[in-house]
Amino acid sequence: MTYLTNAFSINMLAREGRAIRFEPVSVERAAESVLGLPVACNRANVTFAPGDVMLVAQYSGPRLPEGATALPAGARIEFWLVHDA
Repeated sequence: MTYLTNAFSINMLAREGRAIRFEPVSVERAAESVLGLPVACNRANVTFAPGDVMLVAQYSGPRLPEGATALPAGARIEFWLVHDA
């Protein structure tokens, strides 16, 4: 399964543990993966199973006010590909 998320949590892993790789990717590579498609908001819990791939859009910057629709100065979104090592 492939997921687009805004975070990664250890809670997404089974207790047995396993080796996970976090790979920074460019906006262009992220767009090749899943961006450019309609993305509906879905506040679901995700369990990261063996063979799954996750594209994480990680916000970096000051805390956003509720209802924000634009990034403040100095903020950015970085993309990370998460998969089995």
